[in-house]
Amino acid sequence: MNEITNESRLNVVDQVTYFKFQKRTNINVYINQQSNENETLLEIEHSEFTDVDAVGLQIWDGALLLANFVIHEGNSLFCDKNILELSSGTGFVSIITAIYCKHVTCTDINEAYILETIEKNFKRNNNLIKATYKIKELNFFKNWTTDIENILNNTEIILASEGNFS
Repeated sequence: MNEITNESRLNVVDQVTYFKFQKRTNINVYINQQSNENETLLEIEHSEFTDVDAVGLQIWDGALLLANFVIHEGNSLFCDKNILELSSGTGFVSIITAIYCKHVTCTDINEAYILETIEKNFKRNNNLIKATYKIKELNFFKNWTTDIENILNNTEIILASEGNFS
């Protein structure tokens, strides 16, 4: 993987969004609200609009809903688990999952700086993450590597939101 810098390689319409949420038993994801001492700030670089080959750089509604589920169930369902996320896109859901789980593996295709963007987003949020993590290429139209098979064999929960397989 190339060296990761803070310089965005996304288009001029791209942005970094700050997602505020509370790490408690009942948590909601709040976007663009005032912060207080109980809230946590998650910073995600993403694209607002992309060509079809780079849709993984957008944050889709399904990812927001899945992230909200992870936040609400994180302490009970994801605690000390090995998680695999398919079609991770920006890494948004995996980063939130990494707040609660033991290990998360983020997967997506290696096109349009998607894997690089995931790595940058993990680094942006390193202060929140308690889990170990891996970022791996996974293309459903190619043979799975032995490494991916080993990860799958050690996975306890598989997450996917709005994976596009065309």
